Amino acid sequence: MQLPVCNSNWHHIKQWFNSPYYSILYHYRDQKEANQILDTIEKLIPVSINHTIIDAGCGYGRLAITAALRGYKVIAIDVAEKTISRAQHLAYKYKVQNRIKFIVHDFRQPLPGINAHLLINMFSSFGYWTDQTEDQCTLQSFCSMLNYGGWLIIDYINPEWVHTNLKPFQISRHANLTFTISRWICKKAVLKRIHIHPLKLTFTEYLRLIYPSEWINMLHKAGFKIYRIVGDYKGEPLSQSSQRLIIIAQKVKP
Repeated sequence: MQLPVCNSNWHHIKQWFNSPYYSILYHYRDQKEANQILDTIEKLIPVSINHTIIDAGCGYGRLAITAALRGYKVIAIDVAEKTISRAQHLAYKYKVQNRIKFIVHDFRQPLPGINAHLLINMFSSFGYWTDQTEDQCTLQSFCSMLNYGGWLIIDYINPEWVHTNLKPFQISRHANLTFTISRWICKKAVLKRIHIHPLKLTFTEYLRLIYPSEWINMLHKAGFKIYRIVGDYKGEPLSQSSQRLIIIAQKVKP
């Protein structure tokens, strides 16, 4: 089977995020997991309900809504207009619409006038671009939206785990749809091609494989110091067998 080229196509990736089939495929990401993540964040860094949290790459707002239910003020950012629209609907459903400000925005560019205590970028909502400078711009944008002493948490795939555990082929069936998924590693990135039957739709995901040493260098350049690196949503230490690579960093004065 011939696989597509190894480059990122940001336009096609945004189409996938805007698609209703994205949430169908990733239906297992639930409120229980969001609560576990926030429990761990509250244990690892000093944060209180008086603080503002930015959820960069908020998707359908699961984590933003969970934070708002705990009393936090949240700024939820995503590039996908339809995704933000659904997140707003869910915020009304949970009666937290007054605690969340939803913004359609490409977070590679900073949002003027925003100064938060914590910015979270979860579920590998990063590394979509072939050009590494786009990732560096994103981290600098994140830094600009935080107060000095503010915190950044980035949750990403662990490249070591990917190399060992990558499933090249998978079939998932949900909501009367069949998702045929192909995965492969090419040019220091992992790609996923998703065929949706019987709709005859195809989408491709792209994530650059970023190792801890590169994360540390990029974050230092952007104005952060590393506080801790963990390997799961419980806050356990990172190892080669960890599925996640979660970096906790703090904004420092130049």
